[in-house]
Amino acid sequence: MSSSLAVSNEFIKLARQEDNVDLTGRKLQKLVYISHGFNLAVYGKPLLNREDIYAWEYGPVVKVLHNRLRSYSQCKINELLLAPDQADSKEMDLIKAVWDGYGHHSPITLSSINHEINKPWLLTWRDTPFGIISNHLIQAHYRNILKAA
Repeated sequence: MSSSLAVSNEFIKLARQEDNVDLTGRKLQKLVYISHGFNLAVYGKPLLNREDIYAWEYGPVVKVLHNRLRSYSQCKINELLLAPDQADSKEMDLIKAVWDGYGHHSPITLSSINHEINKPWLLTWRDTPFGIISNHLIQAHYRNILKAA
């Protein structure tokens, strides 16, 4: 398990390698959430170490990451974040797979994907606005995505 900041750094490194890809704070939040979901589905354990994901008004949010990226919501992130740890090789492979599948989508498209009916964010937002999105709910959703693929 890694911190959301370590996971974010892997996405920042991947974005730096490509032309015409803007990585904003909003987009990074979505990619970290998606990575966490696929890690739960594939490996049966959280990607994020002791960090909950909350159902905020505009989508899933990791508070530590949100606080660190406040000034980057709509701005391109170029610099690595100061993180207490690093992702391991298995996590980096998963992050790369998420980048390949979702990294070229805009933050708006990623939000639309997360906000569809019966998705973990919307189910939590309806019942408990600003509450924690259950890992069990996230895991079931991403397992369904893998089954459909």
